[in-house]
Amino acid sequence: MLRSDLPHIPAGDRASTVALQAKLLRIFLRNGQAPSGAGVCITDLRASFSGSGTCETVSQIAKGTPAYSDGSTLIGVVPDGVASVTLHYPSHRGLPSLTVITGVAGNLYAVGIPRVTMTNGGGFPPQITWRAANGQVIKTFSTG
Repeated sequence: MLRSDLPHIPAGDRASTVALQAKLLRIFLRNGQAPSGAGVCITDLRASFSGSGTCETVSQIAKGTPAYSDGSTLIGVVPDGVASVTLHYPSHRGLPSLTVITGVAGNLYAVGIPRVTMTNGGGFPPQITWRAANGQVIKTFSTG
């Protein structure tokens, strides 16, 4: 996937981007976090060079559960054809229900976790819906 995106990365940053990907994949492999078979690894790097990440297999992606949360951001991987993701948090402990809709770019979505959801398990929404560009529901998942 990175190779196909390289033309969109500034020419001066391409070699270092590929080198960083190779280094991170070695770390994931060494720590037993790389998927066996086809999959995707997501890394959250901070300016301080701290961060974390996760890897998912294709079958895990198909289950619809978000791949990663750092407590303030939720990141998920979706298959081709998914244009938007709807995250639904039901009412909980007197708080109103909340629905968040976010777009998809490069088979990824990232959304700030609404503060109100922290009382509802820390950010993973109980229901996620994938939608096509025309708004048609592709699939709905229960993550709880």
